[in-house]
Amino acid sequence: MACGVRFKRLYDDDGFSQVEIAVEDERASIAVQAYVNLPMLEAIALALENFTEIVPGAAFDIALGSTGEHIAGGGVDIAFSVTRQRAIVMTVLARSQYGDIGARQFGEAGLTRGAMELRTFLVTEPALLDRFAMQLRGFCSGFQDRCELEAEGGWLA
Repeated sequence: MACGVRFKRLYDDDGFSQVEIAVEDERASIAVQAYVNLPMLEAIALALENFTEIVPGAAFDIALGSTGEHIAGGGVDIAFSVTRQRAIVMTVLARSQYGDIGARQFGEAGLTRGAMELRTFLVTEPALLDRFAMQLRGFCSGFQDRCELEAEGGWLA
């Protein structure tokens, strides 16, 4: 799988979708499952369509899903910013659902709670972001079950 962010619909339920959000850079990858409000996701898609027309220095943040020890199944935060060269830098933080981490992982007895986390920087271009925004609108409308934002780079934060 190439660097980027991918969405895959798992199921729909009354205006919400359970979505697998996969993030991958050159060194690591993570996939989290998040519940996403479809009207909110469509508003994000519309905002992303206009984002590439904004001047360098512009920023746009999205947060999908939620993380926390007792309440959530995982989430992804993406901060988009435009460079002077019109490249789009994404600062991505993805956290999995909390779960038991025990003897097999650390060679110790007992359990502790924890989550996997990936922090990375990815770089994309306006044309790829436009394509992703269009795919995301189709995703929200139910016309497609997957969408993808291709990127390069992948520097761990």
